[in-house]
Amino acid sequence: MSENDNMGDSRERKSEADDRQLAAATAIAEHAGQEIATNFRQLAPRQRRTVLTSFRRQLFPAARPGRKHSKEITAAVADWMAGIRGLPLYRKHIPRYDKMGRWQRKVKTRALLDAIRNRRRHERRKRASGGTADHASQ
Repeated sequence: MSENDNMGDSRERKSEADDRQLAAATAIAEHAGQEIATNFRQLAPRQRRTVLTSFRRQLFPAARPGRKHSKEITAAVADWMAGIRGLPLYRKHIPRYDKMGRWQRKVKTRALLDAIRNRRRHERRKRASGGTADHASQ
């Protein structure tokens, strides 16, 4: 019982600290908003939205564009580059490969090979254009 009580106490303290930090940050944001509103009354609504957007970007920076790379495909590409081909590659990277019927295996193997081919093509293009090809680690 006492261990559970101690865990509850630490959660309460953390929650109180978080609440205080949130209240302080909210107060600062309100003060900044009031100051901007009083000092720049002549701004049109569209201009105020621009100010708001720049403030929001500071709190939530833009994420990298594009879709994140799948870890499964990244592992399959690494094995492909290491020279693994055919059945060993399919068995390792397609779940329940040996239990599938002929046509399902054909569909899954084609999808895996297409994904590997596309990933390698994108990496080559990125390298050729001067970008970094290490998108999966970010």
